[in-house]
Amino acid sequence: FIERFQSYSKEYSTLKDATYAALKDAILLNMFPSEITETEISALLHISRTPIREAMLQLSNDGLLEINHGRKAKIRSLTEKDITIVLDSIHHLALMLCIDHASKEDLNDMEETIALISFYTKRKDFHHLHKYNSRFHSQIARASGNIWLLDIMDRLLSYTSVFREYAISRPNRMDVACEEHAAIFQAICNRDKE
Repeated sequence: FIERFQSYSKEYSTLKDATYAALKDAILLNMFPSEITETEISALLHISRTPIREAMLQLSNDGLLEINHGRKAKIRSLTEKDITIVLDSIHHLALMLCIDHASKEDLNDMEETIALISFYTKRKDFHHLHKYNSRFHSQIARASGNIWLLDIMDRLLSYTSVFREYAISRPNRMDVACEEHAAIFQAICNRDKE
């Protein structure tokens, strides 16, 4: 957790944003017990409680923490099963709508992303591969024509980023993911819902 915070401190311009990103990762990776306090986090990171309080409020708005004033904040962890069920359902809905509504411009944007997925797969660069896999799924949701679905997809991709990056780093998973995304793109181009 501390290493993630130090890394995010270099990446983000404010302590609140770095704290938020590190806390979110730690919650999603089940690095904390079931409850945390501002004081505990402050002691770990050696920063004041103000950016921690702001980050925790944002995590509460995201649904990852349940804050009871004067007590510890309860962590509302996502399980791998929760993530899989929700993402699979949202991906399926977005894909069905995308096949019905994708424009030529949407297909061109997706084709570029598929080329980047292939490029980073060959380089075995799972960090960039993960980024373009997420971009591809956002493009599908955007092409669905439903702004609410796009918003939900982008939020879910953000919340599950750590899990999905870990999954893509497993042996042989990059090649399989590349093939899967290419097949999905081909189905979209062929307007083939099956």
